[in-house]
Amino acid sequence: MHHIVYQSTAVEPFSAEALWVMLDHARRKNRRIGITGLLLYSNGNILQILEGEEPVVQELYEAIQHDVRHTNVITLADGPIENRMFSDWTMGFQNVAEGDFRHLIDQAEANQKLLPTVVHPEVDEPLICLIKSFVEDEQPLI
Repeated sequence: MHHIVYQSTAVEPFSAEALWVMLDHARRKNRRIGITGLLLYSNGNILQILEGEEPVVQELYEAIQHDVRHTNVITLADGPIENRMFSDWTMGFQNVAEGDFRHLIDQAEANQKLLPTVVHPEVDEPLICLIKSFVEDEQPLI
């Protein structure tokens, strides 16, 4: 198993309807290709975790990096994982308050600084649990 965690900025903030259309499409595709994960959204900012077989995750991420709806795509983690953290979700989703989103990004960036020689370290389990808590504690929109 493999995961990629990234952040990006929408070229323009998504309307509620556009978010649901995007999520519906992602969930159907992810179910078909064996991807699980989570998307957190805050006023045009995105943090997403993708999990699955490495070649499938890498191919999907490549497509995301070229998606014209995103800009400033930054890889926060890219590496092997023992188990899926989001096995029940083809794409969990939660709208997150701006301050909480910034806190998550700060934690992810701090995680990267702990391992400066690793280009894209694995996100440590406490950070993944923190990210997951935003969905579990808020009645996830999955």
